[in-house]
Amino acid sequence: MTSTTDNHLFDPWLDVATPLGVGDSNAAPSGLQITTIESVGPLDAQSGATLKKTVPDALRNALFGQPEPSPAEIDAAGGDPAAVPPMRTYAILDAAKVVNLPEVMEDSELEHRCLFKGKAYDDLKDAAPWIVRLEDGNTFTRNLFTRSDAYWHLWDNQPGIYVRSRASLDDMWRHFRKFVRIPDRDGAWLIFRFWESATMVAYMNELSTRPDHARRWFADGRVADMLLPSARDQMITRVRLVPALPSAPSEPLYITQGDRNAIAVARTKARLDALSDLLASTFPELCTQSQRARDQMTQDTVRRMQAHGILQAKALFMICAWELAHGPNFEDRDPVLQSILARACDETQKMHLLRARMAELA
Repeated sequence: MTSTTDNHLFDPWLDVATPLGVGDSNAAPSGLQITTIESVGPLDAQSGATLKKTVPDALRNALFGQPEPSPAEIDAAGGDPAAVPPMRTYAILDAAKVVNLPEVMEDSELEHRCLFKGKAYDDLKDAAPWIVRLEDGNTFTRNLFTRSDAYWHLWDNQPGIYVRSRASLDDMWRHFRKFVRIPDRDGAWLIFRFWESATMVAYMNELSTRPDHARRWFADGRVADMLLPSARDQMITRVRLVPALPSAPSEPLYITQGDRNAIAVARTKARLDALSDLLASTFPELCTQSQRARDQMTQDTVRRMQAHGILQAKALFMICAWELAHGPNFEDRDPVLQSILARACDETQKMHLLRARMAELA
């Protein structure tokens, strides 16, 4: 989430010590049903397979199952169950995470549309959110759930979120466009990146105690499911509206301070996880510990360094690499390193001095 006047509303390294999920909500969840689908492993390239899967088995029913229509849906179809539209599957994707997404969408033969329009579309379409109706058996749909070294296999990119609805793509486009910008309680408009899965999981947990707001996101039940993937944890968070909620929204939608806190923490965790994974892929010979231990080392090191004014991702990556190579709290074993970290100077100068000292010690 970013402000229209501040592109860095949340510094990604400032909320490391805040427990995940901290926010305003204290009441028991009442607006949403939030569950998880575990052990969701990606597809491989399926080279040589005659009949290729489109999605992992664990997700087939969640993504392409056809539930029986509800009484309300039958009533809306004039009492004829056969007239109820099928349950469709949509992805809302971040073009910044998919190489040439607008062109890929054109080639996919899938129905699609950018959530930005006008000048925003002209200027930002290659980094904008796009909604696409997925089809079983389609190559692009399969690529979303495939992991390999090929850049077009997108599982590890976590390019977006998934939505199920009987509504048309144009209806879903109009619905989700309303959430690209949301005001806070003071009326300041914020760009809300709800197509980022980690952001949406944190926000939905906050929203679960605000039925009026939850109902707006789910269009009074026309959105049946939101499916929010975590490729790293091989898990999908599934969010549904509680069916018994009253039908008429009365409170305007706005972002609370609790929402902001929870989203900031979730985005920080995502960046820390990415830093930990980059360390593992860059220095496999040094990363012999478990993922959990490596994550903890990364978090502890970042927290220690931010106390000394070191916040930039490249600098933190370098220091975490030193931590891997030289052991826990490596700086405590050299008074010069301690002195440099304690200096009242800017981050660039401090990193220059640290690199020079580490070169002397090598």
